[in-house]
Amino acid sequence: MIKKLKIEKPVYGGDFISFDDDKTYFTPYVLPNETAETQIITTRKNSCFTNLKKIIQSSSSRIPPECENFAVCGGCSYLHTDYNTELAFKKQIIIESLERIAGFNFTSEIETISGPRFHYRSHAGIKVKNGACGFYKKDSNTISAFPEKGCLLLDKKIIEFIKNGNFQKDFKAAVNFTNDVITEREKSVTEKVNDYVFEHKLNDFFQSNLFLRGKMLNIINEMTEKFSEKDTLLDLGCGTGFFSIPMSKYYGYTLGVDIEKSNIKSAIKNKSLNKTGKLFFETNDMDMINPSAKHFSTVIADPPRAGLTPEAVNKILGFSPKNFIYVSCNPSTWARDLRQFIENKYSLNKLIFIDMFPGTHHIEIISLLERNA
Repeated sequence: MIKKLKIEKPVYGGDFISFDDDKTYFTPYVLPNETAETQIITTRKNSCFTNLKKIIQSSSSRIPPECENFAVCGGCSYLHTDYNTELAFKKQIIIESLERIAGFNFTSEIETISGPRFHYRSHAGIKVKNGACGFYKKDSNTISAFPEKGCLLLDKKIIEFIKNGNFQKDFKAAVNFTNDVITEREKSVTEKVNDYVFEHKLNDFFQSNLFLRGKMLNIINEMTEKFSEKDTLLDLGCGTGFFSIPMSKYYGYTLGVDIEKSNIKSAIKNKSLNKTGKLFFETNDMDMINPSAKHFSTVIADPPRAGLTPEAVNKILGFSPKNFIYVSCNPSTWARDLRQFIENKYSLNKLIFIDMFPGTHHIEIISLLERNA
């Protein structure tokens, strides 16, 4: 069914919404104030999901995408507009998530931190079929081969590595601190971020934006530096120690928890590489933590997109930290969890949008909640 729509605003996930016939319509690759001809592909009770057929009336914010695979490859959502407009869309989504899901009106400034729009990914998983490398097409398991100049999101060294290679199966690639490209055939990747060294396996979680991960550490540093040897830190979803190793210098006791054994193994190695004391790591699920300390001055949580479980929220509230630093890549689940803390005597005192994934629909948030006296 063909449907003519007047596009209103962006929503999380890369789509833009329209309203007509008491239904909400979700359409990708359009812009606010555009009129578009769309095709309905899925209908639910009060919503419809559509594909763009053609633009009838174009927005002044529309630009030609720099990648010829845009709207075919599922990687990017916003290359049909300039980067400042993309940042504004993402900030708008954060604000509306706070109001709609958390029921909270944040009146302070949302700080925005961004870097280069392209060539920021220092590691990625590459799909291969019949010798061609690429990413999956949008909403499918079919591979869209990279264009001749490569994926604009990837580090240029990875692009060159792919062009010069002969691949027969899927692989992961990462650029280490010496600018060498490491694949899954290698043992580890060594990264240098600010004054710290991190060694990890290729499948371990590590922040991939090579331009902004140092700034991310600086932000967390500013949120924790007021603490001292009398205080304790709990880092939930600690990965390979990215936050807990630098921040442990402010605390008398730091515990990092992660469900992945490989992450914890790398974190322990990184503790040694950085000569960090009073820091311990534990393999455990967030909602199953049973730490040796009953109280934490600060809790940092960096959960997956699904957010915190109710059990994890209750555990954190039980520790009654002075500071709760919530790092999230999903504004919807972040706002849902945030509501629980606001209802339990915490105030949202700092909110930072750091665009770790330009071009894509992903939104990274760093928020500081402080316990009310």
